[in-house]
Amino acid sequence: MPVLTSNYPAAQPGTPSLRPTPERVGALSEVHRRWCYHRDHRQRLLRAS
Repeated sequence: MPVLTSNYPAAQPGTPSLRPTPERVGALSEVHRRWCYHRDHRQRLLRAS
């Protein structure tokens, strides 16, 4: 699974909160995995109808 680093804005020198921490990356990957699962499930349901 590709790491979603391109979605992060360029961190400015005064804004360290935008830097992706391991906890934030883990939560984002979990959300991304769930979203992909639900998206694929919806597409399977649409194709089955």
